[in-house]
Amino acid sequence: HTCQIQEALQGRIRLEILLRLRVTKKSAVCRRYGQMEQEKGLGQSDINWRDELKKRLETEKELAFLREEKRKKDELARLRDQKNELIRQKQKEELERLREEKKRRASELKQQKMEELEFLREEKRKKDEAARRRAEEKERVDKEREDLKLLLQERDARKELKILKDLVLQSQVLELREQVEAKKQQKVIHDLKLQIERQELEQKLELKQEIKRLRNIGDDLAGKRHELEEGIFLKKEYETWGVVSRKPDWTTVTSWSKMTGCFNWMSNGERKSKSSYLHYDPVPFGHGGDRVAFFMMWEGRQFVLKHFKKFIRRRIEAENWMMINLHETANEFAKKFNYVGASKKKLRYIQAIMISDDSGEYWMAEEYLPGDHIKWNNNGKYVKSLDEGGLTAQAFSHFTWVSSGKSQLIVDIQGVKQADSYILTDPAIHTVDKRWASDLNYGENGIKEFFECHKCNDICRAMGLERHLAQPHDLIHVDPSASVMRI
Repeated sequence: HTCQIQEALQGRIRLEILLRLRVTKKSAVCRRYGQMEQEKGLGQSDINWRDELKKRLETEKELAFLREEKRKKDELARLRDQKNELIRQKQKEELERLREEKKRRASELKQQKMEELEFLREEKRKKDEAARRRAEEKERVDKEREDLKLLLQERDARKELKILKDLVLQSQVLELREQVEAKKQQKVIHDLKLQIERQELEQKLELKQEIKRLRNIGDDLAGKRHELEEGIFLKKEYETWGVVSRKPDWTTVTSWSKMTGCFNWMSNGERKSKSSYLHYDPVPFGHGGDRVAFFMMWEGRQFVLKHFKKFIRRRIEAENWMMINLHETANEFAKKFNYVGASKKKLRYIQAIMISDDSGEYWMAEEYLPGDHIKWNNNGKYVKSLDEGGLTAQAFSHFTWVSSGKSQLIVDIQGVKQADSYILTDPAIHTVDKRWASDLNYGENGIKEFFECHKCNDICRAMGLERHLAQPHDLIHVDPSASVMRI
């Protein structure tokens, strides 16, 4: 339809252009004829003039028509250019629209792919999470089964142990009966032997029942059990040894008794162990309220070997480990005390080692300290004269209470004085929560007893230690601007 309109428009424009060219041509001829008459100065008749005028008019009309045709042709060219420009513009817009549509579709396709990928990732994550949960559940079930298996094995082992003990007891009873039957011929001896063996059997049974009952009671009756066992053990063993305080003769080590076992100690909060052997003097050189002391040599180093007067194995092992941990804890407090630098001399606790021999006995070993052994305070109200060592010991005990957040107090400060330090051993501790289960741990009462006889000295004031409510009031002026020590 557009092409038909365009062809009709072009035909009409050509016709108008031809007419205008004719008029234009006639007008030009007329003007030229008038110029010629003026130049020649000739006169003509009216008829010839009219004919010439007509010709000129026709020529002018043709010229006008030709001009109009040219104008229309230019207009048509302009319209054609405008049309082409519009077509190009529409094509450009259409192309731009198609590009935008293509981009939009590509973006939608990309977004759809990303959503699908995210969906797949989420599905994979859910599957992995479900697999992980199944694995954890399986691991938990396996662990529970393993724990149950271990518990069953432990129960069976306890049953077997009980059966073995019953069998041993029965065998002992049978042996006694056989001995009684073998001596029936001698009536007096038979009656006496039977009475003695019955008493021994009853004592053994009562002793076993007492030991079992005391083990089940716990920490509340530990003191009573300690008194019973210590009395029996001392009566059987160490009272007959004749303990004599003396200096060690390290040249006779080769003649001492040899013992092999497992050595256990603490290092940086971790338990260490090593199998080795040692030599020790079988005759003790001293004893205290809890242990007996022997001289010992191990790997060329001099030690003091100690053994608890108690004879129950579990109690000895637990108390030895507690003593090792207590040495480690006291040494950590000593390092902090040395770091503050309020005292001229440093403090150091020697390392404690627990030894279990082949027979199942547990021993305690500490480094041998040559020199005069001094005890500056104990776990009660005892305080030695306040010389330099006494002041340092009292300040150190006060420091441990502050440094532990008022929950622990290291006491029983004892050891050997050296040129620039004090080498300490055998600490005791009072705790608020009774975490250190020991006969020497008096808890809050022990802390209170210490501070009732403690007066802060220059070292305490240099560290800015906080006072305890039970401390006696002194008249020494304390600078209120002194900063409180923070650990």
